[in-house]
Amino acid sequence: MWKCPKCGRSFKNENQSHYCGKAPETIDEYILAQDEEIQSHNVFSVIEAYYRRICEYMQFEDCGMVLGGGCGTPAMTRNSGFVEKAYELGKSI
Repeated sequence: MWKCPKCGRSFKNENQSHYCGKAPETIDEYILAQDEEIQSHNVFSVIEAYYRRICEYMQFEDCGMVLGGGCGTPAMTRNSGFVEKAYELGKSI
């Protein structure tokens, strides 16, 4: 038996992959639960850089973007306020 040094749970397999405590419910919670080194890899900065590169390559004007953090399901997205922000951005273009 292997015992996790963080949470004290016992497992049959050594170094068993598991969550210590309650599993995260959103992507943001998952990222916050990771080691600081992992957290530093900000997904949105990569997405934003890719978007800007596409605009540059296609010679499109960057009219803005809405990045919806914490939207792990369609229901979470609908209730987040990001849909309205995206709609307002689209109307302004």
